Amino acid sequence: MIKAVYIAALGALAALPGLPARANDANTVFNGIKAATGVVGVFQKSKTNRHLNNIEQGQQESNYREERRDAAADRAAASRAAANRRAAAQKAAADRQAAENARIQAAEATARQDAARKQQLDALKYD
Repeated sequence: MIKAVYIAALGALAALPGLPARANDANTVFNGIKAATGVVGVFQKSKTNRHLNNIEQGQQESNYREERRDAAADRAAASRAAANRRAAAQKAAADRQAAENARIQAAEATARQDAARKQQLDALKYD
């Protein structure tokens, strides 16, 4: 297939002046074109490899940025979780303090009531 394309191209080129017209010379030209396109193919392959390397490098950089973003998100989530734990501990401490204060106030109120009852009983005794 490729040789047929080259031969067709050679047929078109044979019409140009200065090109060999004999079959032997046509094969020489074909081999020269093949060799030349092989060199071009090497350059094209090198260019393609550079392009693929650039794509791969870009993908690696993108993956790195994504990993860094994920790590930052993980650190932020851990920080929020720690802040939530601290807030919960502070709320629990405040609730314990409020319960203790309520117990103390109830005990003081009971003590005042007991003192008032005792005074009333003492007053009734001496009436």
